[in-house]
Amino acid sequence: MLDTIPVRTAESWLTPAPLDIPDPLQNPKKTTSIKTKSTSRSAFFNSRVLIGFALCSVGLLSALAGVSQSVTGTIATKAPAQTPGTWEATGSLATARSVHTATLLPSAKVLVAGGYNGPALSSAELYDPASGNWTATSSMGTARGQHTATLLPSGKVLVAGGFDLSNALRSAELYDPVTGTWTATGSMGTARYDHTATLLPNGQVLVAAGTDSDFRPLGSAELYDPASGTWTATGSMVAARGRHTATLLPNGKVLVAGGFNGLSSAELYDPASGTWSATGSMATARFDHTAMLLPSGEVLAAGGYNFNNGYLSSAELYDPASGTWSATGSMATARFDHTATLLPNGKVLVAGGSNGVALSSAELYDPASGTWTLTGSLTFARTDHTAILLPNGEVLASGGSGSSFNVLASAELYDPATGALQLTSAASVKGPFEIHLPLTGTLGIEDRTGGPKRLYQIVLTFNNDVTSVDNVTTSCGTVRSATVDGGRLVVSLVGVTCTADEVTITLNGVQDDQGNTLDTSVTFGLLVGDVTRDGIVNSADIERTQSFLGQDVASRNFRADINEDGQITRADVTIVKSQLGNRLP
Repeated sequence: MLDTIPVRTAESWLTPAPLDIPDPLQNPKKTTSIKTKSTSRSAFFNSRVLIGFALCSVGLLSALAGVSQSVTGTIATKAPAQTPGTWEATGSLATARSVHTATLLPSAKVLVAGGYNGPALSSAELYDPASGNWTATSSMGTARGQHTATLLPSGKVLVAGGFDLSNALRSAELYDPVTGTWTATGSMGTARYDHTATLLPNGQVLVAAGTDSDFRPLGSAELYDPASGTWTATGSMVAARGRHTATLLPNGKVLVAGGFNGLSSAELYDPASGTWSATGSMATARFDHTAMLLPSGEVLAAGGYNFNNGYLSSAELYDPASGTWSATGSMATARFDHTATLLPNGKVLVAGGSNGVALSSAELYDPASGTWTLTGSLTFARTDHTAILLPNGEVLASGGSGSSFNVLASAELYDPATGALQLTSAASVKGPFEIHLPLTGTLGIEDRTGGPKRLYQIVLTFNNDVTSVDNVTTSCGTVRSATVDGGRLVVSLVGVTCTADEVTITLNGVQDDQGNTLDTSVTFGLLVGDVTRDGIVNSADIERTQSFLGQDVASRNFRADINEDGQITRADVTIVKSQLGNRLP
């Protein structure tokens, strides 16, 4: 096998898609896993491009498509049976793009930024699930692809590094959804692309490894502090790598696995010490794979590529308790540069990617059985796209490179459509303002007092119309009422006096109009005065509240109305000061 890297192809990045070709995916509908990859200065210097041309010239692309790694102990699987789940067109991007980023904002809109379409792009767009349409927002200061985008506790989005088709980038910038504008922030110490960015529990962002301007993998890592807008070096990794994955574990450590050049090794970053340590290696070396944290706390690594076996269909599970990997069922189709999305039902949706040609197929991984089943195929084959889980439980796939190496503007929505009742989103609602409470990952934080009676209204949204619920309990306060409203269940809490704790609402016997029953729960953080949503009440919260003094409550400042009287006043600042030092457990 040629000792070079598989490619997305030169055509897919260096040639814009024709603008006069009708896009069938133009029918908007009502209605996120970010993956960033790499390109090069020119086709001549890019080993990805070289391998694409080389394999095509010797007729190896189709042969490699079926090659996958057989891991010792892998569960033998038959051809998966077809299960429900379909994709449907939604509005198309204004600009076709590939190797971009997509970020779910607190407003439930999706921010897409950068990427490639011939040149590197600086443009950005917003997808509105309510209308199914995209609208332009301000452009970044620097055109870039293969960067990272991280949603900060403040609600802003940090974009860092990337490649401009000439050099790796050090620069970083912040997007403010309130103003719709970008501002420069501190630059990284090292220019890099094909890196990872992980939001840590303390609110800082860990950027690790990647590739430099000379296409060499990096072993350095650095931390971004949103409070100061600066980067500081942290411990270097055990192994230099790029095109790897990074996953935040429940214990607060970060698992990095695989990467270029053909690594099977994995390592853990400990934020407490700022150091990296080796952990168990995967059975199969892989890069351009995906890694997904499962509800069990295990991490699923799937697909990718290595030089000995080509495109991979194998998958493995990492157990943080033992620090070891074990084989699990293999996918039906070998693929890399795909997306993986954790669905509300706990299954993992893998979609698209490439095994020499762009793929339209999609598969579901069931952690309970350790097996994959086929689900509906994408309307368009695509690789180097993005996939975002929306609050309504659907998955938005956008952009990427198509089967003809064209850059795509189309977007589509995956509806799990399993028939099973699922909780898809939760929010703490006060009047027209709501705080999104994620069902997985980092806890949503409610920072308002609930007024004199400590009242909170939690709105739970389901994929089907709910008809009744047998029992609702809360770990703090009292459930005053639980009201069914179509696909929503509105739970009113009273006497919620805990001010620095996690609150869990448990629902038993939720029933829908299709005869399904569900037991579920949602947990959020209640930390009065935590206006910046970083898990601790400190001087930043005081400054944030003071910046809004005298203002009426609006979407940009409602979190600072701590006592919920409709205005930001000295009383709100006083409450924040009284909570100084409080933090979530």
